[in-house]
Amino acid sequence: AQNYQLLLREDISARARVLDPVVLLMMLFFIGKKFLSGEGSVNLSELRNLCPIPPKDFNQHVEYLERNKMILRTSDNECVALARPPEKIQLQDFLQFFNKAKTMFHFSAIDESGEQFLQRLKQMDNNMAELLSGKTLASFLS
Repeated sequence: AQNYQLLLREDISARARVLDPVVLLMMLFFIGKKFLSGEGSVNLSELRNLCPIPPKDFNQHVEYLERNKMILRTSDNECVALARPPEKIQLQDFLQFFNKAKTMFHFSAIDESGEQFLQRLKQMDNNMAELLSGKTLASFLS
């Protein structure tokens, strides 16, 4: 329990950091709001202040958004902006980062209540997929 926060952010099987979908969406939300208001790019230090995560993790999240052509850096590398219009960024692309019930637990349910719990988690997975299906950043921003 003392390392709960660390365990939430770490892929124990691979011993590698994982991307947090909430942080990714928060970054896109803030960058998208600036885009829609006509302000343009967002300074990385301003974005970093919104994300109280270690610098290495922050950089991994920014790099993911860049690699997937959702954001781009300005020529001086100090600012980022949307690389595509918000209606072209699909929120279901982030589903891969949400914890899946089947990977959260590496044991089988030992009684009926445990089985019900696991079924509810699986239902949450399905609800999230349904919720994000067909949604874009533009719909998230409005």
